[in-house]
Amino acid sequence: MVNDLVTEIDLRKRSADLQPSRATRHAVNHVQKNMHRSINYFALDESDVSFEIGDRGVYTGAKALQTLYANQYGSAPLQGNLLVQYVTTGSIQIAGDGKTAKGMWRCLHVEAIAQGQGKGEPVPMWACGVYAGEAPSSAT
Repeated sequence: MVNDLVTEIDLRKRSADLQPSRATRHAVNHVQKNMHRSINYFALDESDVSFEIGDRGVYTGAKALQTLYANQYGSAPLQGNLLVQYVTTGSIQIAGDGKTAKGMWRCLHVEAIAQGQGKGEPVPMWACGVYAGEAPSSAT
């Protein structure tokens, strides 16, 4: 009976000690599972949102990104193009209060883009990049 009581008290203490770790793990899992739902929107309202395309330069601000996509990608026909982007290798940090998280994901692109306004032969290419952002760590 005494051993059972000590074991139960010990288990309750261990469980309480693990609670912060469980909460952090839950928050990390939440971000991983839901990141894909917000990848297109999570940073557009940030003044320093940016997108860099190799030697074409860095586009900073929502207006610059909208112009980039409308002028360079929006007018190009998608027929005949292959655009596959694998988002991998996430690194997520949960804030001490558990309310926000910062994350960074590597992205590997496998692409074949038709040249000449979509009338030319597709040019195959590999590309890589990083998605990074800050967001709520759990659903509210």
